[in-house]
Amino acid sequence: MSRGDYQARLGYLSALSPSAMVLNKLSFGRFSCAPGAVAAKLQAGAGAYGASASANGSKLPVWQLSGFKKGGTVIQHSTPHVPEFVYNVFDSTSNPCKTVFESDQLRVSLELDRPCFYFAGLHVDDESPLDGELGGRGSAAPANSCVTGKLVVTVKGSASVVLQNMQVRLSCYSSQFVYSIDAAANVRVTKLLRSRDSNQFSYYTPVLQDVVYFNSNGHAGAAHPADRRSTLLAPGTYHYPFTFVGDAASFPSTVSTHCGSTAYRVEAFLTLPQPKHKFETVVLTSRVDIKKTLTPDTAAHFDSVVSHNSWRDGLLDYDVFLSSRMVEFDHPFQFNLQLVKKRLQGLKILFVTFSIVQKMAIPCVDAKTDEPLAGYYIQSTFAHLRTVTDLSAGDLAHNLSFDDFVVPSTLKRSAANKCFHHYHCENSSHLAYKSKPKHALRISHELKIVVGIELENPADPNNNEKVKLGLGVPVLLVDQDMVSTLYLPRYEPESPKPISNSSLYECPSEGSTLFPPEYTEFPDA
Repeated sequence: MSRGDYQARLGYLSALSPSAMVLNKLSFGRFSCAPGAVAAKLQAGAGAYGASASANGSKLPVWQLSGFKKGGTVIQHSTPHVPEFVYNVFDSTSNPCKTVFESDQLRVSLELDRPCFYFAGLHVDDESPLDGELGGRGSAAPANSCVTGKLVVTVKGSASVVLQNMQVRLSCYSSQFVYSIDAAANVRVTKLLRSRDSNQFSYYTPVLQDVVYFNSNGHAGAAHPADRRSTLLAPGTYHYPFTFVGDAASFPSTVSTHCGSTAYRVEAFLTLPQPKHKFETVVLTSRVDIKKTLTPDTAAHFDSVVSHNSWRDGLLDYDVFLSSRMVEFDHPFQFNLQLVKKRLQGLKILFVTFSIVQKMAIPCVDAKTDEPLAGYYIQSTFAHLRTVTDLSAGDLAHNLSFDDFVVPSTLKRSAANKCFHHYHCENSSHLAYKSKPKHALRISHELKIVVGIELENPADPNNNEKVKLGLGVPVLLVDQDMVSTLYLPRYEPESPKPISNSSLYECPSEGSTLFPPEYTEFPDA
């Protein structure tokens, strides 16, 4: 291992919370851990883009899982090591998930406890418009969560089977886009991020990877690949449970958008020695989602919004009320807008429109040097909620009150560039500007109000001034899963136990008297 790789990995470990650092032993070349622990490593290297294809910066071969032997589950090779390769996890056609391998003498299945795991501790980023009042606060100390499952190995027939390199990996892949700017040529283009060292697309290399190695007794962590110890299994079925421990601060949430995606795969490897110094490695993969949820201590920060302001020195005053800054798909919320004119003559309200706006931000880079720039490229998507036009010109004030505003979940099934997503913000593991990580992708939302105004022109009544007054209220758009941890079970007090054949109720007490004891003197302090 190079000094740069070693320092980068230690840097990642130091970033984990103490409770998440379960490593008990480090082994140069790769990470290993004591029994029951989980080995964590971050694929990182030198350069602004960070991710490198290998320790020396050379390209690893790009393979397609569908091209593997025996239905896309077996690699044939001539060395005892598991071959190093990369694949495009976002191409599910060429790299489908295969969770079962079966032959005449062996059956191996990769089984997750559930397809989606929830990590409590969604953090509102420091650059969100909500920061004005939230202060960018999230959970102070995100609790650890786990991704769990088991590898089930069944030896058929009457002969024992020799196995090597039995391991399970949790790999996080990120397909990241950047906005390349050539200021001199006035050329701007959106492109996929590439590794500076290998010039491969960054999504080939995991940005985060946890590994669990198994020993002959089925326990995690005792066998290290350098040992290449063989496991002899007699006929029967063996369960190898695994647990990946992490928290919301260390593990990015799963997302799939046209501006960038993050995906996880659990990958299982198991090598079968063959005659004439040949080897076959079984490769099984399963998709898993990680979703971050809000914690009860952050819920109070998303209470109602009340705002008052004026336009053009009080020519028009407006008051805004929003029942909650946290808006959930398909759940109605209340909104009130009051418009008060300074005078009846000379000003007319033509219409008021209400929309939900989604802003997707990706980092900007210099087209010549690929160095990150300070700003972000933002793509906005609008979804119309309601329009009000029946506003009487003779009214001095207009009070628009709605208790049935809804952001429909059907917006999540729109075309790619019109599709709405819940709030998302994750830092890039490849890009940093002035030692501060750039966001790989930030998805934020706001409630947009546009007030159409007509101002009379006394000098030319046929040439009145028409103005659109825009108001924006930042909101946190979430789905049902993200708020599931906010609601505790209803408190049910324990009912008193009636005493049989009596109207009295039992009053549990450690004492035998219903009166407090009398003290003749004060006890010593």
